[in-house]
Amino acid sequence: MIGNGTGAKPENNKYKKIYLEVHARLDDKYLLEAYTDYAGSSTNGINTGTTTIKGFAGYQVPDFTLGVSVASQIRKNAYQNTMNSDPSGVSIFTHGTLIKDKLNGFARYDFYNPDKSGNYDENFVLFGLDYLAAKNVHFMPNFWINGYNAKGNAQTQKADVVARVTFFYKF
Repeated sequence: MIGNGTGAKPENNKYKKIYLEVHARLDDKYLLEAYTDYAGSSTNGINTGTTTIKGFAGYQVPDFTLGVSVASQIRKNAYQNTMNSDPSGVSIFTHGTLIKDKLNGFARYDFYNPDKSGNYDENFVLFGLDYLAAKNVHFMPNFWINGYNAKGNAQTQKADVVARVTFFYKF
């Protein structure tokens, strides 16, 4: 696909964004996806194009799902031709049935490196239970933990921990 890269807004420059995505479902259990895009741009006459590369693999059966997604972005001349900023991340998730038609469990782990010269890498953990109280009514007690790994001489930063209850109703 070729687009203007601005989403649902009017085009505001001469550059285009080129997208390519290929996905497959194998044996009704395995999911694979490869994705890339390139968006050309210019800042103060310097080429500042961005390339995104992403891969996904998943395994899915009726009572269990496991998936992993890996993504990286290459930002050419992101800081006025002084260095490149290359964010990257990995996400692993799972959910499964604990008690049929009553209780499910879910978990997710994300690692995010905002760029190779930043002060912190981030780690996000989510886990919880999904209780089906009635048809289409879910109560999901869960925890969010967002941790930070200091890089170089950065100061240590404490993790953010949040206890939550999510209410979900499917109309």
